[in-house]
Amino acid sequence: MVVTPWGDSDALRERQLQPVRGTPSARVEENQRERLYAAMVACVAKQGFAATTVSDLTELSGVSSRSFYDLFGDKSTCLLATVEEMVGKATRVVAANTEDGDEDLETLIARLYRAFASTVATQPAAAKVCLTESLAAGPAAFDPIERAIADYEKAILRRYAVSPERIGMPAQMVAARMGGIVEVARARLRLGTEAELATFEEDILALILADRPPPQPLRLGVRPQKAETESVSSPDHADRAIRAFFVLVDEQGYPQTTVDQVVKRASMSARTFYANFKGKEDLLMAAIDSACAQGVAAVTAAFTRHPDWPDAVRAGIGALLNFLASRPGLAKLMTVEVYAAGEEALERRAHGLAPIAALIEANTVEWAHLHPVIYETLAGGVYQLLRSAVIKGGADSLPALTPVCTYLTLAPFIGADTACAAANGDRGDAEDPAPLWSLAPRPGAIPFRAHLTSAMKAMAILERKTATAPEIAEETGEDPAVVSEYMGKLASISAVVIVSERDGETVYGSEPNLQKHKILGNHQAATMSPQERADISEYVWQLIRDDVEDSLHGGPFDVRLDRILARSPMTVDEAGWREMIDLHAQMIYAGFQVQARSTERMKDSGESGFKLRSMQALFEPKPDDDER
Repeated sequence: MVVTPWGDSDALRERQLQPVRGTPSARVEENQRERLYAAMVACVAKQGFAATTVSDLTELSGVSSRSFYDLFGDKSTCLLATVEEMVGKATRVVAANTEDGDEDLETLIARLYRAFASTVATQPAAAKVCLTESLAAGPAAFDPIERAIADYEKAILRRYAVSPERIGMPAQMVAARMGGIVEVARARLRLGTEAELATFEEDILALILADRPPPQPLRLGVRPQKAETESVSSPDHADRAIRAFFVLVDEQGYPQTTVDQVVKRASMSARTFYANFKGKEDLLMAAIDSACAQGVAAVTAAFTRHPDWPDAVRAGIGALLNFLASRPGLAKLMTVEVYAAGEEALERRAHGLAPIAALIEANTVEWAHLHPVIYETLAGGVYQLLRSAVIKGGADSLPALTPVCTYLTLAPFIGADTACAAANGDRGDAEDPAPLWSLAPRPGAIPFRAHLTSAMKAMAILERKTATAPEIAEETGEDPAVVSEYMGKLASISAVVIVSERDGETVYGSEPNLQKHKILGNHQAATMSPQERADISEYVWQLIRDDVEDSLHGGPFDVRLDRILARSPMTVDEAGWREMIDLHAQMIYAGFQVQARSTERMKDSGESGFKLRSMQALFEPKPDDDER
């Protein structure tokens, strides 16, 4: 059973009008249309538009094939009509929730977001059809969605035009934030966690309300890359097929591209093609992997040349957009046709471009307490700007987006002035002022990154006992005022807990939920200087070494027959390395869940439990250690 705006899918046949003389034909047609709309939502949400047939629709709805063709002619027309009806319903819901024209900007945006989140959560199948599956049916089916989104953007821009702080807000910024929210919704619909949208409200609203127009015009400081005709020439058979696939998708779209066309364009036999790929979908995934790998390589090389993070972000974004402009077929697949290719393709793109996202997320150590959905919204907004640009102006238009994409990404973290200077390449030696974002660290706060190793030492102390900031300072040899400052920050992001007060000082304890300690992991340390990374790695390794040696020499290490001690030398490629990272991350989070379940059981049983240590390491050894 699937919930649709026209009732549950398993009750559609029951809604058929009984044959009664005198029933107006218009009423009969309306009944048939609504049952077919509901059947379209149910079928497409479950199996996708491409796999849905007219027979599926008539079987589920109870409407005859003859009536279907009289009403719509084909399934694409039926889908378009269904989407238009759903957009009309959603628009009326949003209008009902935003009818007060005198409300302030924050209230308006909050009500718009709540209406959107509620609609997606209560009608996930309809939302999935509108936001994702309609794209597989061609541009016409998605047009009603884009028109509705454009109307919301215009409403927000009208309100910005009378807000003194936001006059002159570029339309691209509003489009990016709206697009980012849509991308977040698409991802939750794929995961079946659309109810989470309501929990994101505070974080997403903080991001949107922090937006300010750039204080200076954004400009592109270099000559943009010009797109050229892509070559399919390659000595490698698989690469040649992928290149041919890019060109064909650029010319006619993903749904219309066939294996026979790829074989012909790549000048290879079908036997050679199938020796490398299982079919069209396998080729699609390989093409996305190839595009992502090349994009990551371009961004990483540019990013790492700049020690200053804002300039590195601009360089990385510019390198990516220039690369895409040089490969128009690849660019169209990654920005436009990937949506028509379906959910698996979108997941593959997200996974392949994760290293680029990490360059943004992992370099904002002082904002590590921000919800991950913030970074997801930022990336989603950039995706939507790129998609719109390629549709309207082709890959040639992408490099011109470098300044606005840079500004959109940086402004929440470093403020409008500095972000604008970075986007225009004018930063020089200017110091970063306080950011505008209400969730960012307050001006004048002691940089958390500068005391990361000390914070880790403090948290290790709290694993053994509760302590005040002066007590921690005495043990670590630091200034008590500095310790008090970063302990307050740790408590504010729930990395430690406040236990009580003693002699006028706050007493801190260890936070049992270790998942919140991820802000102190190697993901953040990877963005630091080599010396900072070395210091933190040495300290973590010392903790591990002390734990193992204490247990080994004290006897408990080998008491349990099922204890684990393993070492696994491997040789992998870059994709394999990322798979191992994912595997280790899954194990960490699974461990958090084990601890949570244990805590609940111990509450019920009264057991005190016992301590254990779970340790993981994944690293590159010295070259001469490979065969040891």
